[in-house]
Amino acid sequence: MTQNPTTIRLAVRADADAIAEMANQLNRFHNNPDDLYSARLIEAEAFDGAPLFSVLVAECDGALAGYAFFQDCFNSEAAARGVWLLDLFVREPARRQGVGRDLLAAVARETVARGGMSLFLAVLSDNQGARAFYTEFGARDGDADIVELELGGESLTGLAQAARELAQAARE
Repeated sequence: MTQNPTTIRLAVRADADAIAEMANQLNRFHNNPDDLYSARLIEAEAFDGAPLFSVLVAECDGALAGYAFFQDCFNSEAAARGVWLLDLFVREPARRQGVGRDLLAAVARETVARGGMSLFLAVLSDNQGARAFYTEFGARDGDADIVELELGGESLTGLAQAARELAQAARE
């Protein structure tokens, strides 16, 4: 890709195939299953009904070069709105040309436009490149202060089942 200007815009339904392909590339990079995303999934979760997340795309030379998934959140420590950056990905040919910076800046703009006071994100602790990228823009690398946890799979369904059983017992 050449050094032509990058256009950052909200994704549209017609972008779903390319977004799914890039999201699967990101999963592959992180050694996760690389077939989880499809155009249908992106359409359902980002465009239909009440979307679960928003998508910005970077366009270079007429092709999509990157994307950012983000969603509204609430910062309970500041009692204020915020945005959670779920993913930021730039295709290899467009890296180190400012595309990631442009996507991050556009998410920051969206955060402020939505009344957000903070932009949250997480990176894998061993991803030094990502950590350096975000701290370059003033993000605090607080891995000693906050640990992200996830309940998923059997842990999540087991806990949900326990809640159903408690609710049932309370009704009896």
